[in-house]
Amino acid sequence: MGQINVEKADEKIRGLYQAILKEFLLRNFMDLPYLNREDDMGKDNLRQAKMAYNPVFMIEKFIMKG
Repeated sequence: MGQINVEKADEKIRGLYQAILKEFLLRNFMDLPYLNREDDMGKDNLRQAKMAYNPVFMIEKFIMKG
């Protein structure tokens, strides 16, 4: 499984996030079956963008306290 921690692009250029992601995956994660794009940090617009990629599954998030 691959993992992407941060994604950044110029929001003024429509489709740039998708283009960068596609190129990055083709160059780095082409043979991996899954990619972890981390959580949406509770931001609705980020959640919608990530859900648009039709995730195969999602893992429930937990908070541990000591």
